[in-house]
Formats: sequence, C-alpha cells, structure tokens
Amino acid sequence: MGWVDLYRGILFCDVLSGGDHPTLVGVPLPLPRRLVDRGAEVEGCPKANRGIAVLDGCLRMVELEVHGEILPTRDPETGHLDREIKNWELYMYTNSKITGAWEDWQLVHGVEASQINIDQAIHDSLLQPGLLRDKMQDGKERKLHNLLTSQPALSLDGEGVVYLLTKAKFMQRQAWVLAVDVKGNKILGLAEFGTDTYLGLSLAYCPSRISSYMDAWTVQTISYILVLYKFLVL
Repeated sequence: MGWVDLYRGILFCDVLSGGDHPTLVGVPLPLPRRLVDRGAEVEGCPKANRGIAVLDGCLRMVELEVHGEILPTRDPETGHLDREIKNWELYMYTNSKITGAWEDWQLVHGVEASQINIDQAIHDSLLQPGLLRDKMQDGKERKLHNLLTSQPALSLDGEGVVYLLTKAKFMQRQAWVLAVDVKGNKILGLAEFGTDTYLGLSLAYCPSRISSYMDAWTVQTISYILVLYKFLVL
C-alpha cells in the first residue's frame, strides 16, 4: 500500500513482507513544471493538476499545466471573477524501476491543447453544449485551449489516455469529462458530468478498477444506494 503526496512523493509500505516491522520505501515525484520552467510558486491542492496510477507494474503520472489569468471583471452567470485561459498542456511520466531515484522517472509524452487534433464529430459535440464557440456566436470565439480544465486522471484501461474535468467558466454548474489521447494527440470523446453539489474544480471523481470485481447484483445495489444518497443530500 502507499501514501501519495502529489507534489513530493510516495511512501510505500510492503504489508506482505512478513515480520513485525514492514518495509517502508520512499519514491520522489517529478518536480512541478511551473517550478522548474518558470520558478513559479507551487500552491493549492495538487489533485487539480496531477494524477497518478499503477498500470502493468509501472508507475505513471500525469501533470496538467494551465496558462491563464484572473480578470477584474465578473461573469454575470456565476458572479465570480472571469478567468482567461490562454492554453494548457499535459505531460505524462513513467517509472518502471521504482528504486527511489529521481532519474527513474521518464517524460514519455507531452501535448499542447492548441495543437490537439479534433475531428468534426467531436468538434460538433463540443459546440453543442457551448464548450467551444465560433466567432459567429456573439463575436466571441472559444477554442479547446481556452477551456477551464482540471483533475487529470489516467485511464486504467489504456496507455496514453487522460480524462479531464472541463468547464467553460469557473464555478459553472455544468461540467464535462474530456478524454484526451496524449500519445495520439487527439480528443477521443466527451461526456457530461454533474457537479451541482460541488462547483469548484477540486476533487470530484476518482478512477477505480472496483467495477471489474462486481457482479450484476452488486452494481444494482450500489446504484440504488447512490440514488438514495443523492435524494437525501439534495
């Protein structure tokens, strides 16, 4: 088992090693790119910008780097200060040795949002809910690299795929999950994701393989519990 600090590193504990004193091993994580590239301060919850997973015995980490600024104007819909997103990037690292050395981490893929390929069907699906906007709409254009993105999550089913929580505006009630093929430099799909009870861009979901161990009865029971929980909370 392990404890993860997404800015600093992982502390592994081999609970199956036997004996009264389990072995602890520390594994550092790559330094945040904003610190290395620009010397910028690192603050806030790291889950908004980093994600980690173990796939085929290999540690994999994804980092989201967003370039933008907070404007002095307020959005009439949300009441919050406007955010201008100029671009965002995704970087994927792998660590197959896991010896505790910084050099074990290898940067394997990187993609810039302004250079990601979008086919016509995906483009239309992004236009429909207003995530993308052509110049013909109020004279204000919004492209993929202008979207507010957060919470990069590595796919547990395929190498090179990252899921992003995506919004057009900060603190907007509507949100979508965007599937990005970082290795292939393209958008794979889009799905609506409800955030009515939590409007920010902090933790909203956590990928898991637990569904592969469930039978039909278990899935139906959990679905009932979730519906009941939502009814009681709302």
